[in-house]
Amino acid sequence: MQYIKGLDAFDGRNHTAVTLGKFDGLHRGHQKLLNRIMKYAQKEDCDSVVCAFDMDRDCLMTNEERRAFLEDKVDYLIEIPFTREMMEMEAEKFIDEILHKKLHASHIVVGTDFNFGHEKRGNHQMLEKYAAKYGYTVDVVEKAYYKDREISSTYIRELLLDGNVPLANELLGYPYEITSVVEHGQQLGRTLGFPTMNLAPQEKKILPKYGVYACRVLVDGVWYGGVGNAGVKPTVAQEKRRLFEVYVYGYEGDAYGKTATVQILEFERPETKFHSVEELKDRVMKDMRYGEEYLKNHPFDDTGKCAKIAAERRIRETPETYPPGDYRTSEGQSDILGRQIQPGRRCCAGLDIRPLSEREQDRERSPKLFGGDRITDFLSRVEEPIINKKFFFCVAGLN
Repeated sequence: MQYIKGLDAFDGRNHTAVTLGKFDGLHRGHQKLLNRIMKYAQKEDCDSVVCAFDMDRDCLMTNEERRAFLEDKVDYLIEIPFTREMMEMEAEKFIDEILHKKLHASHIVVGTDFNFGHEKRGNHQMLEKYAAKYGYTVDVVEKAYYKDREISSTYIRELLLDGNVPLANELLGYPYEITSVVEHGQQLGRTLGFPTMNLAPQEKKILPKYGVYACRVLVDGVWYGGVGNAGVKPTVAQEKRRLFEVYVYGYEGDAYGKTATVQILEFERPETKFHSVEELKDRVMKDMRYGEEYLKNHPFDDTGKCAKIAAERRIRETPETYPPGDYRTSEGQSDILGRQIQPGRRCCAGLDIRPLSEREQDRERSPKLFGGDRITDFLSRVEEPIINKKFFFCVAGLN
């Protein structure tokens, strides 16, 4: 695929099958248009061209993400700045100078609500009116619907801001994701024994509802399971900044300065203000357990590592650092992989130990998940004034 910024840089000589629009998110409705021009390119001697108008507003997909999505799918992606000159161009002039003379359009594929030209005077009816004069065909593609509602970027934004990520992903046709360079943070999570990755989305990239999510993470070319937090930088850092912070199950490398992609899968809970250290301790355990359980029940072996693989690694770790009396299994227990454990076996991370209360189980799991008593020691030193200053925490809320 050739990626071109601005129509002036396009110098193709072949006939084309063209689709035009904002293409924010490239959701299932947009994909109907893409499929049509791709079919024309396969059947005829013409190039498939996507003309994406850059509206410079909050978006579901950045220009870089759109480029990556379309790679190997179409022949050209042309990003067209929506300038005043473009806004004021008369509709027939747009057909003549842009579609006919510049793009050599043989097939034009648009949606039912496509408008162009000065004061949006151009539409699919006008394209059809001039089709014979300029020698192209027009395909008007009907909208895609979910139940009785049109699939649109606006609808998907609403779902994300409401935390309904599974439905948003279904309408997109792929998991909503954020790609960024991993930044240095305050490294409080490292002190706790679970370092997180900090990813700052581009300025106009939409973050879903602030809170905790199950996710998967691509780093170093490998997919891992994770649990992360979308929100503002915790006030302990004395700044307000949008971030997605994610704990990655089983990742042991140094990710700073590397590009990582986070696919957001399911909302667990909103960001929370904790008033006590005890609340904070309890919530940490629940978030970690939620992430493991979600990923265990939603494996993605076809894309790489997942929670099950991370659990296998932890189960193989030596148990010698754990108090032997507290980590013996009882009859009928199983590990995170669902395997039956022999009674009396010494246990490591990822294992349910014995039938305790939920709160007791959370406390029992802390040395297994976070490495001995480091989390208890650290939290016992956290001063109440810090907690009261909206100390937001989730498993990926500290890094």
